[in-house]
This record gives sequence, C-alpha cells and structure tokens, in this order.
Amino acid sequence: MQTFHLRRFSTAFISAFAAIGLLSGFHHGGKKCEERLNRATEEITTRLNLDETQQSKLEEVKQEILKVREESKSERLRIVKELKSMIQSDRLDPVKAKRIFMRKQMLAQKNFDRLFRKIQEFHATLTDEQKALIADKLTKLENRIRGSDDEIGNVEEDIEEIEDVEEVDDFR
Repeated sequence: MQTFHLRRFSTAFISAFAAIGLLSGFHHGGKKCEERLNRATEEITTRLNLDETQQSKLEEVKQEILKVREESKSERLRIVKELKSMIQSDRLDPVKAKRIFMRKQMLAQKNFDRLFRKIQEFHATLTDEQKALIADKLTKLENRIRGSDDEIGNVEEDIEEIEDVEEVDDFR
C-alpha cells in the first residue's frame, strides 16, 4: 500500500504540475515531510535512472520545498487554528470556511513561481525517454481516474478556456 502512494506521489512530483499540491500535500510534521520527500526523490532517481546533474536538480527542488514549508509554517499554523476554532463552534460558518480556503490557496500561489522554476530546471534535464516514462505513469493515472467515464473532453481545450490565468514568460 505504501509503495502505491509513493509511486503516485513520485509521478505527481515530477510532472511539474504538482507544485501547488506539494505545498499543501506535505502538511504532516517536519521530519515526516522530509522523510517522505527523501523517499520520493529516491524513488524518482531509481525509476528514471537519473544522472548526477539530474539528481542535483531534483535535490534543489526538494530543498526549495522544505524551505517554503519552513517559511510558511506560521501561516499554516494560523490556518489550522482557525479551522480548529470553526470546527469546535456550534455551527460551521461558510464565510469563515471560504476565507480559510482562500488563505490556503493564497499561500500556495505565493510560492508557485519559485517552486515551478526549480521544477522547470529539473524538467529541462530530463531525456525524452524519461519524459515518456513520466507520461506513461500519468496515462495510467488518467485511466484510473477515468474509470468508465469516456467523456472527459479535451483537456488542452479546457485549460485554454480558463480566463483567470495570466500568461507569464518569466519561466524561461
């Protein structure tokens, strides 16, 4: 069971689209977070047969994630305290819940650019074969998610229709 979760995390980690997920996905204690990141980077290194340069870039991604987590610790604690207070109240306040959700999103967005740059640097070192392995894992994930639903539409068209995302060339 643990291997399944590690594989799923590894796929998401490499895909470069998981930057926001990384911010919110490693919410359990500092040492446990670091241990999971270590296991994930080991898994990625092994499965993709990374060379030294690639391993170095992957390590930079891991260190940046840890740095962001440490820098955002007080804000994450405030969010948890607000959530705890709301849960202990007599009724759930939808305005307060939305505010907590928005703060969590803002925290992820605040660090997206710097994490994405590191992920992008790592991605630039990958070979076509390594990218194909990642794409294959994502296809398997897509098939599991899809189940019997064959009508998910064209994802690229769906992404193009999102209006609140600005195009930024700073990542190059």
